[in-house]
Amino acid sequence: MRLVIAIVLLSACGGGGTGGGDDTQVSDASASNDAPAPLHGLLVSWTSAPAVPGPIGNYTTVTSALFHVDRLQVIGDNGQPMSNIPFDLEWKAQGENPATVSFFDAPPGLYSQVNLEIDAAVGTPSYVIRGTVRVSGDTKVFVIEDRGSIRVDVRGFAVTLPPGGDATVPVRLDLKPALDTVDWSRVTEDDGVLELDESSSQIDGFRDKLDDAFKRGS
Repeated sequence: MRLVIAIVLLSACGGGGTGGGDDTQVSDASASNDAPAPLHGLLVSWTSAPAVPGPIGNYTTVTSALFHVDRLQVIGDNGQPMSNIPFDLEWKAQGENPATVSFFDAPPGLYSQVNLEIDAAVGTPSYVIRGTVRVSGDTKVFVIEDRGSIRVDVRGFAVTLPPGGDATVPVRLDLKPALDTVDWSRVTEDDGVLELDESSSQIDGFRDKLDDAFKRGS
């Protein structure tokens, strides 16, 4: 039985303002054979290209990627619905993307931007990316783990949410430019695993590129 999780984030924001209520529901279809009910309102969907898990370029493969999102906000001309609880975006299974986020009480209007604040929590890093990379002819396992904060602004949308209707704001993850910045021959190896973290001199450059890893999807 396939696990399907739908995250529904209530938002009580009006014209031009920000807001978020305390009512947050998480629907888990693993307890039933039935598919979850369709989501409604303003939807934020997630994909990846190059696909995760999968090859990223000729010599690098990403097996999983997890981002701890402290805040998600969609900017529109009539409101700015915002998530009211932190949640994880995780790519780990072939062909499965993170759960779509639904702001089912978002006001109608034109939405043009998505803001993400990716940050660490107690016992949880900001992001963890795992995979393999070929270094000097040998294939090595790597892990990138960071507690640094990242603010992501994805612009260029023109998504209209009609009154009483639904609309989707698609966001795509592209890890290739960030991973291309890493010189793996200079990354510390511990017990056969290349580990890139806050102690690495390369983490700032990687983090800067990761700001642009979330793009407007289609």
